[in-house]
Amino acid sequence: MSKKQTIQATSTTSSDAAARALGLIPPQVVSYEETVLGSVLCGFVDFNDVVQILSSEMFYKQANGKIFAAFEKLYGSGEPVDANTVTTELRKSSELNDAGGEAYLAELTNKGVSARIDYYSLSIFECYLRRELITMCSEVQKSGFDVTADFGEVITQAEKRLNDIILQIAGKKDIEHISTIADVAVDDAFKRIQNARNNKFTGVDTGLSKLNRLTCGWQPSKLYILAARPSVGKTSVMLHLARAAAKDDKKVLIFSLEMSGVELVNKLLLAESEIDADHFKSGYMTGEEELMINSAFGRVGSLPVWIDTTADITMNEIHARTKAMQKKGKCDIVLIDYLGLCRERAHAGRTREQAVSAMSREAKIMAKDLQLPVILLSQLSREVEKRGDKQPQLSDLRDSGGIEQDADVVMFIWRPDENYLKTHPELEGCGKIIIRKNRDGACGSTSFRHNKEMTKIYDY
Repeated sequence: MSKKQTIQATSTTSSDAAARALGLIPPQVVSYEETVLGSVLCGFVDFNDVVQILSSEMFYKQANGKIFAAFEKLYGSGEPVDANTVTTELRKSSELNDAGGEAYLAELTNKGVSARIDYYSLSIFECYLRRELITMCSEVQKSGFDVTADFGEVITQAEKRLNDIILQIAGKKDIEHISTIADVAVDDAFKRIQNARNNKFTGVDTGLSKLNRLTCGWQPSKLYILAARPSVGKTSVMLHLARAAAKDDKKVLIFSLEMSGVELVNKLLLAESEIDADHFKSGYMTGEEELMINSAFGRVGSLPVWIDTTADITMNEIHARTKAMQKKGKCDIVLIDYLGLCRERAHAGRTREQAVSAMSREAKIMAKDLQLPVILLSQLSREVEKRGDKQPQLSDLRDSGGIEQDADVVMFIWRPDENYLKTHPELEGCGKIIIRKNRDGACGSTSFRHNKEMTKIYDY
């Protein structure tokens, strides 16, 4: 049995079982199936007109599906599709009896028509989609009762199956001539030229001038990896990027798997107000500092930023929640802190490296599916500590080379440690964002300055 026939048999069986449970009959138009087959066998219609709508797995009656599969095979080989060639093909594949035998094929030739074949074909197609929907709903119902199943995976798979059905209803996207695609490319190029003349860039503002030039801002559908060793300032840089995007009138969604929402907001308040962090933490603030924090609270509270602090979450669940926020018009960019804390989906026998690779791939799929920039924080291995200046390389990405493969841009945060500052004291309060991979642009680095608490980041 071919793959398509296996799918058909499984789907039909599932929809039959679901229909029986409700005391109903699955949607079907077997008489129309016979009309379409007979019309092709008699030569009343061109098989090319039918195959653009139907395929063998769409037939409810299994014998009819086998006959149509023989049509497809002959058509693909450039051979004529008629009663004689189909009988020979079915006999050759030992499926003639399963397809009803010669008597059934002869019977079909009496049912052919020469008109309205599109009506019959579309009716068969609609019944097939209805059966697919019944099967999908039945499987989702079973998954819903299975409390051991990953809930994010259940939602994602259900949505994927429904989208597959919707895409079939809409039809496949037309093949485009290069001139049509070129028109879009030229329009994009002129927009970039106009933006450059106006000293603008196309993506979301990063908050650092040189980083904007290197990346043209955060671009939709791209996965950005921002990696560093612990305590270097990944979360602080992430919050700077989030704050810059929000001030660029973009709706920002942050997934914080490590820090609480209050901790993140405190950092944002300190960045906005620039008061002494120790005074803020202890509560011993001057009257002026109280006014500054009050004012900062109003500005931070008005930012279009949403924070999800669910600690035990999978990348699939992040995808589902992001999509829900996007549908509400509340998400233009996603930041995730950080990859190493995402919960792995249950998968027996999978290594940590394989699990991390799967999660980074899911993050890339999310960026492409939702057409949003996704900034994913990650840790580095200890190998970076063995270098004199401790500047990271792509090979330092922790747990998986899959991260490097999936990312469109890989960036590292580097700040000189105490030993390095002894010989380079001028770098006190400085750091770098180093781009080691940039799929659509140049690599390079941008220096930034920061305050002692690493709450305020600004151009060097």
